[in-house]
Amino acid sequence: MLTVSVVPLIFEYRASANYLSYPFPKMRALLGLMALAGGSALILRRRGRYSPSPLDIPLFVYALAIAIATVFSVDPWVSFWGRYNRREGFLTLIAYLLVTALTARYLKSKPQVQRWIGGLFIGSAIVIAYGIAQYFGLEIIPNLESGGRSFATMGNPDFLAMYLVLVQSLAMTLFLYGSESPYWLIFWGITTGTYLTLLMTLSRAGWLGIALSGVMIVWMGWPRLKQDSAVRRRLAILATSLALVTVLFEWPGGPFSRPGLTITTRILSTGEVETSGVSERLWIWYNTVLVIVKRPLIGWGPETLSHVFPYVPQERYLEFVQRWGRFGIVDRAHNDFLHVAASTGLIGLASYIWVLVRFFRVVFQSIRGSPWSEFHPLLIGSLGGAVGYLATLQFHFSVIDAAPVFWSTVGLASGLAWSTRRRQEELQGFGNTSDYGSGDGSG
Repeated sequence: MLTVSVVPLIFEYRASANYLSYPFPKMRALLGLMALAGGSALILRRRGRYSPSPLDIPLFVYALAIAIATVFSVDPWVSFWGRYNRREGFLTLIAYLLVTALTARYLKSKPQVQRWIGGLFIGSAIVIAYGIAQYFGLEIIPNLESGGRSFATMGNPDFLAMYLVLVQSLAMTLFLYGSESPYWLIFWGITTGTYLTLLMTLSRAGWLGIALSGVMIVWMGWPRLKQDSAVRRRLAILATSLALVTVLFEWPGGPFSRPGLTITTRILSTGEVETSGVSERLWIWYNTVLVIVKRPLIGWGPETLSHVFPYVPQERYLEFVQRWGRFGIVDRAHNDFLHVAASTGLIGLASYIWVLVRFFRVVFQSIRGSPWSEFHPLLIGSLGGAVGYLATLQFHFSVIDAAPVFWSTVGLASGLAWSTRRRQEELQGFGNTSDYGSGDGSG
């Protein structure tokens, strides 16, 4: 629970040393939590409380690919610990996979799931409040400029957007498809709050991610929407609320208006290839492919793209400076699959995709193949959130600010889906499925 509630909130600021760091304190907290969780898991396993998950083998293979890439890295030290400004080396990547495995194995009861959701939403409420305050110029760190875009405790608006896509997907699914619940108002508040803060990031990839997530959530819950008038009413309430927030944000002279910063202008700027960042990404993607081709199987090692990115001849780097008017060291491919391939090779990419495909398949089959249960809203929200998050990653990259939430969500949904399907099969084996699940049994 602390992985999704506390880790995204942590950053370190020391005024005396003029020091501000977002990734390093998150890394320390994550590794500390995983050490405690791993030790607890070993104790539980010795006591016989062990249940396998559907992701065990893919996660192990992916971890092995990361380890091999680290050992044969062009800079094993950096690959092991991670770059100072990213901290996604071997230790952090393995921690992500450990989060997934432990969550899938041990978070399966209703009270555990409720605590996980509660922790996530409590943490997100703090992030939302900070992000909105930041947008209006209220900053707790002296002399920190936000550039008119919210980034809260993440240090970058696009990192915050990735986190918000995951949170909003779960919140709006619980609001839409949850059974009679006293928490509807909380789910509605988290949904509208994350959406408003997402607009304040001005992240086009984040907007694309939440749009795709919404489509997935409606599609996966379509049978429920057709059969339950209460769900349709909640959808109307939610759509009206989000539309109102959008209008208030876009309205010139409105409470959220900023000169030259609107949803419309931000989206239309994507077509300005040379100035919108599109051409820069295309240039980086092309050159990353050149990097991958030179060492295709095991990659160059985590966190080493800046070591091998083709700046030679010098004219290539001068082209970067002249075209985009700034100096920069390219340490990320700005595309998740390309970056994984450059870091851990095609073997690592294949195992990473195996994990994702296994997750989507297990959760999808549980949603469509099992009678409606109290966990279905969470499964649908996890699936939608994963789609939205992965969509944003194709234009950005994994960061320690949001990745622990994603991997924990993957583990939670996979474990619940797996246990739900197995329980259904057991009940069918006894010839008694009538008392399975909760709700009205429709779906």
